[in-house]
Amino acid sequence: MPVMGIGLVMAAVVVASARSSSQADGPLQLQTRVLGQGTAVVLLGGGLLGADGWGQVPQVLARTRRVFNLQSLAVQYGLEDRALPSGYSIRTEVDALRRTLESKGLADVDIIGMSHGGVIAIVYGLDDPRRVRTLTLIEPPAFWMLRNHGRDDKGAREMQELVSSLRGGSVGEEHVERFRCLLGDCAGGRSARQLPQWPQWVKYRNSLRGLYAVGDYNDDPARLRRLTMPALIVTGAQTVAFHRAMNEALLRTLPHAEALELGAGHNSPAADPGHFVAEWQKFQERANLARP
Repeated sequence: MPVMGIGLVMAAVVVASARSSSQADGPLQLQTRVLGQGTAVVLLGGGLLGADGWGQVPQVLARTRRVFNLQSLAVQYGLEDRALPSGYSIRTEVDALRRTLESKGLADVDIIGMSHGGVIAIVYGLDDPRRVRTLTLIEPPAFWMLRNHGRDDKGAREMQELVSSLRGGSVGEEHVERFRCLLGDCAGGRSARQLPQWPQWVKYRNSLRGLYAVGDYNDDPARLRRLTMPALIVTGAQTVAFHRAMNEALLRTLPHAEALELGAGHNSPAADPGHFVAEWQKFQERANLARP
C-alpha cells in the first residue's frame, strides 16, 4: 500500500489476516498495517471505517514514529460480509488486540483510540495498565460513564437503540444515514447522503453489525481511576452533546487526563491531521517530563 506525499518517510505495510473463530484456525488477531520507523504508536480506529477512517493521520505520525494501524474484527468481518465470531463482544476485540501486540513484541505502548477503538483501548488498559504508556481517546462511546448508562440522554439512547437493532441483521443505507445523523452529520437539515464520504460509508456499512457490543459493554466508572498513565481526551468542537458529556466524564474520572478540543466533529483528527499530530506530540513531551 503506497504512502502519498510524505517526504522521505520509508513506510512498510504489513497486513496480517485475522484468524477465524474456529478452534482449528487458532486465536483471533487483528489485521495490522505498519508505517514508518521509531517508537511504536498503536491506532485503533472507529466503528464504521476502522483502520481506513484516519485520513492522513497515520502518514503524518509515520514521519517520526512507527505506526501500527490495527483493523477491528467488526470492520474486517463487515467488509468480508461474514458473521461475527460466536459470542462477539468488546472483550473479543480486546483479547485479539492483546494477542496481536504480544505477537509483535509490543509492550508499554502509546495507544490512540478513536470512537469504538477508544472503548477497546480503555478496556485493554484496565486489564493491565502497565501495557499502556499513554492513552489518547477520541470520543469513545463510553455509555457506562453516563447516568443510567446514557439512557437518560436522548442522543445516547437513540444511538444505542440503533446499533442494538443491527445485531446480526441487514444494514441498509437508511441505517448508515441514521448513524451519521446521530453523530452530528445532519446538522442544519443537511443530508448525510450529500457528503463526500457517503460512498465510503455505504461500502463499509456492514461494520455497523458489531457496534451493539459498545452498547452492551458495562463497567464501574470508578475503575478508571486505576488508569494512572497520562491520558489525552480529544473532543471535536462540533460534536454531539452525548459524546461531549462522555468525554467530560472521562476527564473527571481519569487521574492524569487533559483535554484537547479540535475543529470539526466526531472524527476531528482526520479533518486536520497535521494539527492533531502536532498537539499529540506536545502531549507526549509533557508525558515524558512527568515520567519518573
